[in-house]
Amino acid sequence: LGGNNPEALAEAAYQCQQWGFDEVNLNCGCPSKKIFGEALNPVETKAQLVERYLDYCDRVLESEGASKKLVLNLVKPVSNLFTGELGVNNFKASLLRDEIIKNKNFNATHVIRKSLRFLPNLDKEAFKDIIDTSY
Repeated sequence: LGGNNPEALAEAAYQCQQWGFDEVNLNCGCPSKKIFGEALNPVETKAQLVERYLDYCDRVLESEGASKKLVLNLVKPVSNLFTGELGVNNFKASLLRDEIIKNKNFNATHVIRKSLRFLPNLDKEAFKDIIDTSY
């Protein structure tokens, strides 16, 4: 998926999950000015996208309840947001192992905020208001 409307992207990603897709990749831009998505490349744009997606997750969880399957479906699109970043496998593993499988009192926004810290190439300063660094 690609675009510049975070709410529409969040809804499209969630609908893809509902339709049975195993994963959804979000186009976060390319360094080339000739490629679609280049405008999504600034880290501030990624941070805004994650913030709005967290708001969307809160709304979905409030209306549908926090089942383990729903939380996994909400977490997948944001984990794929950083597919091009080094360490994405560590990011996905940390999401599933540490936050969802072992923790019975989970929620998607907490999982996303806490797990962002596992991305080694993430500009921590740009995401400082989103990342949960508590252990």
